[in-house]
Amino acid sequence: MMAGRVISAPRSISGLCVALEGVAAQLALPGRPKGAGSIPGTAAHVGANGEEKTPWAALSADLLRMALSELPNHRGGPFDSRDDWVAMGHAVKGASVAGGIEAEGRDAFESWSDDWGGDPDAAGRFWDTCGVPHVGWGTIMQTLERVNPAGWVRVRDAVGKAAFAQQGATLSPIGSIAPPISPPRRWLYGRTVIAPFIAFLVAPGGAGKSALVMVEAVAMASGLELLPGEKPVRALRVWLHNAEDDLDEMHRRLAAVLKHYGLRYADLNGNLILSSGRDLKLQLARTAKNGPEIVPGVVDGIVEKAMSLGVDVLVLDPSGALHTLPENSNEAANLILGALRDIAQRADIAVVILHHAGKQAATDMDGAGAGASRGASAFVDGARVVRQLVRMTDKEAAKFGIAETDRRNYLRVENGKANLAPAENARWLRMVDVPLGNGAGLWPHGDRVGVVERWTPPTAQPGTASDLALVQAAITSASVLPRFDQRSPDWVGWWQMRWGWTQGRTCQRRTGPPNKPQL
Repeated sequence: MMAGRVISAPRSISGLCVALEGVAAQLALPGRPKGAGSIPGTAAHVGANGEEKTPWAALSADLLRMALSELPNHRGGPFDSRDDWVAMGHAVKGASVAGGIEAEGRDAFESWSDDWGGDPDAAGRFWDTCGVPHVGWGTIMQTLERVNPAGWVRVRDAVGKAAFAQQGATLSPIGSIAPPISPPRRWLYGRTVIAPFIAFLVAPGGAGKSALVMVEAVAMASGLELLPGEKPVRALRVWLHNAEDDLDEMHRRLAAVLKHYGLRYADLNGNLILSSGRDLKLQLARTAKNGPEIVPGVVDGIVEKAMSLGVDVLVLDPSGALHTLPENSNEAANLILGALRDIAQRADIAVVILHHAGKQAATDMDGAGAGASRGASAFVDGARVVRQLVRMTDKEAAKFGIAETDRRNYLRVENGKANLAPAENARWLRMVDVPLGNGAGLWPHGDRVGVVERWTPPTAQPGTASDLALVQAAITSASVLPRFDQRSPDWVGWWQMRWGWTQGRTCQRRTGPPNKPQL
């Protein structure tokens, strides 16, 4: 120390440059004055609502260097402002870190900064002290489009070619030697459940979707053909998730199916997994600040759980409870379907979705066809199989002799869209009431649960003129006038069967008449 003065160590060249830049900024001298007019869009680290943005990654170091080479960084150019230079530095580092090429990005940024001149160490110091950027490749391309549109086109085309090349697809014409035979499609249950694809079951509310899928789940888990024509390829591991009903209700439905079909819990082979939305929240998609998005981690969680449990078929009931997006938006529907396809492909499983019909379609399911699905058309477009559950119409009930009070218990399952196979013929179902026998206390009668079974509509049987005469004679000789309604003990059909028995013929009816006519 001398006379109260401190003799400091000599400054480095880089330190002098920083000091001179400060003086130049105060005197408004040419250079990179902080705060000068910035290029729009280069310094936005956060969105309009204040949320942090995730930087886009640079596809490769070569493309990053190409983009910087197309950005004119010379004195008197668009990056004289220090703010603009810093903003570009953030974007380059964000793109480099996100792309896993931070070292190459640092070199590219230093080389690009050297074109302007000034302190040769400034770029390195900035890079090392820069935090985690929230801008990246998108900001680089946005800036390039503003300052050099022709260069932006060249970089954009190069990015497109590089992205396509990275897909690793081998494109070549078919040669003279035939390729190996493709493996067969993996139909797991009839022609309605296929892996690894998505199938939809569409019906109005309360039409019996949940009852039907419980029977199908039991059939798949047990490996049994409970509904004729729908046979599982083997015993399958099924995960049935109902987002609305609790586990107690699901177990009641399961108990009714087992009782009706004469099965035991042991027949399920430990293959049926039930989960309720009351306990396990499976929200696939939601509306976020930036628009529709897949809830982070949910797809990965479902895939991991399905694979660890050895699941073959995942049933999600209903689709509307699995997201908070507007169902009329094709953008939202495509987002949801993309997540479901991701689950099916990654876990290598079949995914079955229960979906409500639109209000107008519910009044005419036949006319609506596959378009009966509620909401955007993308729901149907993204599925391989779409089935409709259609209630019996008034005309059909009259044709089959079904009373109006019972008509709602009869359903048709139709395949309105089968991209991978011809649409199957309509199959009829009947909802039967199964008592659980669990009455106790204040509820002595217990519960009755609806279970679906296959139903075959009555059809006319071939006969000769003499057969008809015998039937007419049997009816004429009846002491009680036969009735049209098949539920009546005096139904005309019983008298026809009486004639068949007297002729030594067989009656192929699942249950006999309430009061068999005396011979």
